[in-house]
Amino acid sequence: MSSRTDGTEELARMADSLKSRPEAKGPSAYEVSSALAMPSRRKLMGRWEVIEHLVGGEPFLNAFVAQQLKAVELVDGVYAASYEFRENLCIKKVSIDGLIPSDEGEIRYEYRLTVALTWRPGRGRTLIVKPEIGYQLTMLDSKPASCKDLLASGEEQSLVWHLEGKDLVLEEGGDRRLLRRIPA
Repeated sequence: MSSRTDGTEELARMADSLKSRPEAKGPSAYEVSSALAMPSRRKLMGRWEVIEHLVGGEPFLNAFVAQQLKAVELVDGVYAASYEFRENLCIKKVSIDGLIPSDEGEIRYEYRLTVALTWRPGRGRTLIVKPEIGYQLTMLDSKPASCKDLLASGEEQSLVWHLEGKDLVLEEGGDRRLLRRIPA
């Protein structure tokens, strides 16, 4: 006597195969749809631009200049940052540009940071992130002055997140970022 199945096991196997199959590369590449993500992840997925970043109530740019450039002034400083949340991966990008006064004139200052973080929702409104790979690049007058790879700490960090209207707030101690979704 032969047994018959309704085919659900075969359909499940095929669906798993399709989800893991490599897709096209380049600008037309596909990734898993956020529609299939858990609701807590779905709210965060996509590209976000940092519209305000405060450290201890002070603009991040001021804190950065005080800590990184010490007594040097940064004229016409511009800070920009973005986060792109994908399934289990977040790409954080930071750029700081400005001019440093010197006896011979102004020196163009450029700082770039890119970090790939794994992420997952924690309990309540927490977000667990872990830096996996990244770099920092500092250029003076368009010439590399310093390039550093992120040393993998292996340590997870916990951020508190919530939505203010359509904007996303990420907080870690006295560090507060207000992000606005970038339309696709």
